Amino acid sequence: MKKQAELESGEAFNRVVPPDTVVGAELVGDELAQKFVSDINKALNVLKTTRDMSLNEVKLTITIEGPRERELRRLGLEKESGASRDEMAGVLDEVSRGKVPNDRIALKALAEEINDWTSTLAQVTGSAEPSGVAPTSGWREGQARPPIGRDKSEEPQSLVDMLPDWMGYSYLYLLSAVPLFIGVTIVVILFVNSLK
Repeated sequence: MKKQAELESGEAFNRVVPPDTVVGAELVGDELAQKFVSDINKALNVLKTTRDMSLNEVKLTITIEGPRERELRRLGLEKESGASRDEMAGVLDEVSRGKVPNDRIALKALAEEINDWTSTLAQVTGSAEPSGVAPTSGWREGQARPPIGRDKSEEPQSLVDMLPDWMGYSYLYLLSAVPLFIGVTIVVILFVNSLK
């Protein structure tokens, strides 16, 4: 039962590393680790401002793995980065607390993944940096509104063009209201027939 609890909580997949041991120091030095931490923090701020994602949502997204990755992990094979999704989520938690994590391999994998997110976000929105201006919908002051109806300077070409604009709108509304009239008529007929 203890083994099942470890599997469900994800503890079974985490590496057991003494707290003072730096894993992957030969791959990622202290300066590069600081750069990764600052890049991840910037990306978290961008995700928070542009996508309104909380830290828990980002952790959940990082933890979710595809079926192929899950199968490889069951077989005991890790992906080429050498870090599992759970390790990257743990590193994200440490980075959010302002610490430089000791698992530098997972830090590097997390930085690459977050960088992919923000580069994708930059392609979609045009900028990965928050602009400081919230996107607005509708009309803004000073923006030209398109003309509604006919241009008054045009000469009518047929009899329909001489009709006022409200006639066209009323035709549209009446046509849209026909199913409503049919429904009300059916209900009234059924009601009258039920009284007999």
